[in-house]
Amino acid sequence: MLTGPQIRKARTLLGWGRTTFSCNAHLTAALVTAIESSDGPAWLTDEQEASIRRALELAGVEFTADGPRLREDQL
Repeated sequence: MLTGPQIRKARTLLGWGRTTFSCNAHLTAALVTAIESSDGPAWLTDEQEASIRRALELAGVEFTADGPRLREDQL
């Protein structure tokens, strides 16, 4: 399960603003803002979480036990 801070950090690692991220994840910018404002687990449907993961992972983010980071081939 993704958290608001994880999503925010992953987006920031890519240098994406909320609009760019929301377009890539096929979500509204307002929904991204709401998700990222949560300090704990994000309240996402399975489809929304899959869309977020897909967008971030395709762009080069990997989720580790320590949190999101850029894949080494993206550095």
